Amino acid sequence: MLRKMFTTKLKTRLSLAVPALLAASTASAHPSGHAEITMSQLIEHMLASPFHTGIIAASVIAVAVVIRTVSKQKAAKADKSE
Repeated sequence: MLRKMFTTKLKTRLSLAVPALLAASTASAHPSGHAEITMSQLIEHMLASPFHTGIIAASVIAVAVVIRTVSKQKAAKADKSE
């Protein structure tokens, strides 16, 4: 029960946090925001910045954890139904 509650809270928090992290908006480090950058400059900026690279890495890890959790739950349900 505790695990189910934790995964539900995790999914809720991720569903709220991921769009907020992916939204391009003006930050204090970027006076003009990301609006006036070409796509190649944006990709270069995202990969060169440790902050953005950390967000990308955290997002990949979070998605991997969610996928693993969901696949384990589906496998457990399939085992119970057999």
